[in-house]
Amino acid sequence: ELQEEEEDMKAFGGDGDSLSQEGKQVVDAFKAKDRGRLRQIVGGLIGKIRTTNDELRAERFLREEAEADLKLAGERFQDLEDQYELEQNQLEKTKRILETTES
Repeated sequence: ELQEEEEDMKAFGGDGDSLSQEGKQVVDAFKAKDRGRLRQIVGGLIGKIRTTNDELRAERFLREEAEADLKLAGERFQDLEDQYELEQNQLEKTKRILETTES
């Protein structure tokens, strides 16, 4: 029976010393053959998993939105930089024309 208990403990997350509270509750309910309690614990764990998944999806969405915004900002910056360069070139041409007409 001790070996069976150790196997149960390992199946639920470790050596018994490092089991989570839920893992310990599952082992206790399993030993007591309390199916109602097992369902309740497992249902709670499923709820936690769903919440975590929802949070991860939300974080991923926000990260993707931020990356898209950053990409657009980079493209806009490049456009402005290109426009500045064109205007500088035009200014230089105008300056040369003025210098040649004044001479």
